Amino acid sequence: MYKIFEIIRRMIRRLGIDIVRVPYNINELRSRDQFATFVKILSKYNIDLVLDVGANTGQYAMALIEAGYKGKIVSFEPLSNAHRQLLINTRSYPNWKAAERCAIGDFDGEIEINISQNLASSSILPVLASTVSLEPAVEYTGSEKVNIFKLSTVARSYMESAKSVYLKIDVQGVEDKVIEGALELLPVIKGMAMELSMVPLYDGQVLIEEMISRMRKLGYVCCDLFPAFVDQKTGKLLQVDGIFVK
Repeated sequence: MYKIFEIIRRMIRRLGIDIVRVPYNINELRSRDQFATFVKILSKYNIDLVLDVGANTGQYAMALIEAGYKGKIVSFEPLSNAHRQLLINTRSYPNWKAAERCAIGDFDGEIEINISQNLASSSILPVLASTVSLEPAVEYTGSEKVNIFKLSTVARSYMESAKSVYLKIDVQGVEDKVIEGALELLPVIKGMAMELSMVPLYDGQVLIEEMISRMRKLGYVCCDLFPAFVDQKTGKLLQVDGIFVK
């Protein structure tokens, strides 16, 4: 495990970032330290709107609210079942809205999304067999068609009064497509959170080195990384949650 960590650490250092190895329980860390960090960043950058792309049933938004964020949130979710529950969950929070059911990408039109057993791992991209062998719950059980929009197309109506925006992306391998469709909005997007994969989990996804490089070219630096997906058999870190700020 130590050798694997050091290899990853050297790779990340080439991009100007260092990470430290500490014992952790992933679920505890993500629910405590990660969201506390998010709220600090939202406060520092005076974020008044969070765009929650790939919301599922709203777990991320609820965690932000519970951690102390009091600004507005707009959640986007493509799956019909998850979107129905998302609509229900937003009813208790006046500052939290669910957008129309749609996928977010780099064009406006229609697309087919693959539905995983656990719903949360559903993706436009094919999931790799190696990923299913690591986590059987990501296996696809069906698919459904859904409208897809660029964020610059569908989010504008929610951003009219927003001065400082934070973008969260949880789209299972197509993070680059979401960003490509949001280029017109970047002047007001002060920070982003997204999953970054060390190894391919979906066919055609962009990996961590290239994503960090792309973000730098857009004017964002990676300020924090949190372990997200670990191979429980080998201890190999496969995916992290990255936080980027201008």
